[in-house]
Amino acid sequence: MDTGAGTFFGSKLGGELQTSLKAAGYTPNEIDAILLTHIHTDHSGGLVEQGKRVFPAATLYVGKPDVDFWFDRANATRFNVAEKYFDEAAKTVKPYLDADKVKSFSGKTALLPGITAHPTPGHTPTHSWS
Repeated sequence: MDTGAGTFFGSKLGGELQTSLKAAGYTPNEIDAILLTHIHTDHSGGLVEQGKRVFPAATLYVGKPDVDFWFDRANATRFNVAEKYFDEAAKTVKPYLDADKVKSFSGKTALLPGITAHPTPGHTPTHSWS
């Protein structure tokens, strides 16, 4: 669930996910599902490295309202949100969209056996707990 900031905030504030996976005996290729609570870089930055998907076998599960919000740049003006957040969403999630590796959902949704997403707007208008 979520992937942390990756290297988006500098080497001192992230980028340890792959090291931690390796220490636990896993490789990025073994990860087949990633659940995002929302598309903010501190949650989605670890999805990519140098513009490429870190988890090539993984399907990314994220709320459809979040995808719709962050991939409509008109929302930057509508909601007075800095453009950089839309740029970061494109950098982190678009490689998975382009590879047809995103499953979006709306409302309370069973995603995987034993895992149900529940809308929890507040932090962002489109936040979900997965």
